[in-house]
Amino acid sequence: MRNYGINYDTGITADGDSTRKRFEDAVVRRELQIIAADLHATAIRVTGSDPQRLARAGEHALAAGLELWFSPVPVNLVPGALPGYFARCAYEAERLRRAAEGRVVLVLGCEISLWCAGFFPGDSTLGRIATVTDPALGGKPDMMEALGSGLERARHAHRDIVRAAREEFAGPVTYAAGPWETVDWELFDLVSVDLYRDSTNAAGYRDALRTAPAPHRPAPRS
Repeated sequence: MRNYGINYDTGITADGDSTRKRFEDAVVRRELQIIAADLHATAIRVTGSDPQRLARAGEHALAAGLELWFSPVPVNLVPGALPGYFARCAYEAERLRRAAEGRVVLVLGCEISLWCAGFFPGDSTLGRIATVTDPALGGKPDMMEALGSGLERARHAHRDIVRAAREEFAGPVTYAAGPWETVDWELFDLVSVDLYRDSTNAAGYRDALRTAPAPHRPAPRS
């Protein structure tokens, strides 16, 4: 069966602000029912920084009959804090998976090289975005070396994150990778790449989806 999915934000806290300041249980329940019944979605990616909000939204998503992609998004955490954070999230995801008889996928972060601290130069998410989108970046060898080192640190962090999560979660795990990241997909059960579409890649976007990296792993269709 082909899944038709949608993203649902429970609140990502970044640089002192949140994408969802109010989280009301009754509102979340009704919104997820609408997504399932009126929008005819079959799967949902529930994103957010708070494990408890993710768990509550996940319960409502499963009750609405949706396949749940439980997707924690930590922001500005340092590498050493990531395994513990994802272990807590994995515990909540496993509780939901057991109750739902397996309709749960755990997404172990999103573009951590950019969203989290300690990989790319910059004290904030916006600062790191400014660094990697600098038009003069190609002329700065030291900065290019720093970015390469950061990507390698992210690869090491993935190993620690997956190890911690699998101790708590028995279902399939994946990672929402930025197209610039070099992920060891052998660590994961599914390949998930955030392939952004804009004016620079619109013409070849479908081909990019078809050829997304999938070494020994099924690549989910979006």
